[in-house]
Amino acid sequence: MNENKIEKKENRFEIKYKKLKEMVMIFEKKISLMIGRMIVLLLLVFLISESIFSSVYFVYNLKKINDVQGNDLYKNQPWLNKYNEERKLGEAKYSPYIGYKSKEFSGKYINIGEDSLRSTFNTCNTNDSKKFFMFGGSTLWGEYARDNYTIPSYFSKKLCSYGMNIVVSNFGSGGYTTSEEMITLIMELRKGNIPDYVIFYDGVNDVGCAYLNNKSGYPPNAKAREDEFNLRKKINIIEPFYQQTSTGRIIAKVFGNDANGYELTIKTPRDETNLDKLSNETAEVYLNNLEIIEALSSHYNFTAFYFLQPNLYTKKELSSNERILITTEEYTRLGRFYNRTYDTIVILEKQNKYKFYDIRYIFNEVNGSVYYDTSHHISEEGNRIVGERIAEIIYDYMMGDDDGTG
Repeated sequence: MNENKIEKKENRFEIKYKKLKEMVMIFEKKISLMIGRMIVLLLLVFLISESIFSSVYFVYNLKKINDVQGNDLYKNQPWLNKYNEERKLGEAKYSPYIGYKSKEFSGKYINIGEDSLRSTFNTCNTNDSKKFFMFGGSTLWGEYARDNYTIPSYFSKKLCSYGMNIVVSNFGSGGYTTSEEMITLIMELRKGNIPDYVIFYDGVNDVGCAYLNNKSGYPPNAKAREDEFNLRKKINIIEPFYQQTSTGRIIAKVFGNDANGYELTIKTPRDETNLDKLSNETAEVYLNNLEIIEALSSHYNFTAFYFLQPNLYTKKELSSNERILITTEEYTRLGRFYNRTYDTIVILEKQNKYKFYDIRYIFNEVNGSVYYDTSHHISEEGNRIVGERIAEIIYDYMMGDDDGTG
């Protein structure tokens, strides 16, 4: 009888255990179903937002394109649509010491070689050609200009017209300052690729990047690189979200997280009293880079020329389209910083006697538009004016008509 009681108790326990187990399984199924539904819901919300923001981002980029197309410089240009298609396909790749450079690309108007250099007009190239390297930022590279209408191409055409045998390499790259350019030159020298002449066309990025970073000698994307340092050691889904999704890109732009966004970061409040100090430091960094390049030129037996490039704030008479670009207080303050730093560079450079040429006022006699955006990019006609003027200066020097002191 006792055994029967024990057996009944065990049966009751088993029944309770089975019921409890069934309840747990049902609860788990409900939780799993709830989580699954939440995931599906979140995925649907993301897909909807991504669809919406993809359209917004497309319109945002289209507006940037339309701003160029609507500019009087580019109206009715039959090549512009094709150029925009190629421009959007262009990519950058990692490069040691300098961060990035262009990927190889082949198009009708934009061509990038395996060496990451933009194609340049070179019809005067023979076995005994003088080798020219040209360094600068996106303006020298040729933003919104076809291969044969960049500053280096116009430079090459002009020297060719003088009957000179030359080959010109366009080392321009978006956002580069003299620091990245100097390192790029060193890498070429290390490979044994030694030029006869080197031309640096700078000013806008050196000064602009100092203002963006509130520190001289830094590239435009310094904050982004600092934030990304050692991220490979962490699990990080935020950065890819910002970089690879339209939703993330729009959020970044709205809240100012786009470290590469020029127009976003100039709105940072500035202490005018500190700008004088920053201006002097920026000029010193620029001229210190020139001093290093001069030492390299002496050792490797090439001749270096330095051109202080024009910008929106150095043009005497702005067109109506150009004036609209810099009407805000932020750009007025930035303009004062540009002019102050340029003046300091010119004053301090006189002590060094480099082959330095101040061509910031080169567009003063141009009545119409030359610039089409706040990054001081210029039209193909602007490229022609600059490229031909640099060629004339170099030619005079080579012929002995210029002592190279600017």
